[in-house]
Formats: sequence, C-alpha cells, structure tokens
Amino acid sequence: MSVFEIVEFTLKPGLDAEAFLALVPPTEAFCRAAPGFRQRWLTQGDAGRWLDIVEWADMASAHAAAEAFMRAPGVPDFVAAIDGPSVTMKHVTAQVHMAA
Repeated sequence: MSVFEIVEFTLKPGLDAEAFLALVPPTEAFCRAAPGFRQRWLTQGDAGRWLDIVEWADMASAHAAAEAFMRAPGVPDFVAAIDGPSVTMKHVTAQVHMAA
C-alpha cells in the first residue's frame, strides 16, 4: 500500500500565501523526479496551518525523498518560508483505500 508523508506547518510571520505559493515550483520538480512519487496536495486550513501531503509508492521511497529534499535546487527557499518550530512530520502507511 501507499505511504503518505504528512507535514503540518505555519509560515513565518509576514509571509502571505501568494508569496509562499510562488516558492512551490522547485518542490514540484523535485517530487516529479523522485522515484516512487505518486501525487501531492498542498492545503491551507484554519489559523494559517498548512498540510503538505505526498503519496509515495513505499516507505523506502518516502524516506529517500525526505533525505534528499533539502539538497534539491530551490527547495531551501521554500523551507526558509516555513516557521521551523511549527513543523510536524510523519510517514504513515495506507491500510484501506476507497474511491468513488
């Protein structure tokens, strides 16, 4: 079954969603090139909390991507926009999948 990487965070004070979203394209390029990448959602919820949810083929792919992420071109700018102490990250394995 798929593995989901779930990262929850807020942006650094003073940075708006539009400016943050302008930093996303290099992360998209990284994901698309990473072995095992399936799909990704970047969501904004209540109180400025964001969720970055990435589906990977397996745990090995998820861990390899997490390890390589910071070395990818443009990614440090994306990460610099995030309030570090607000970050929580976990990898979970899907147990049941249901679709329409």
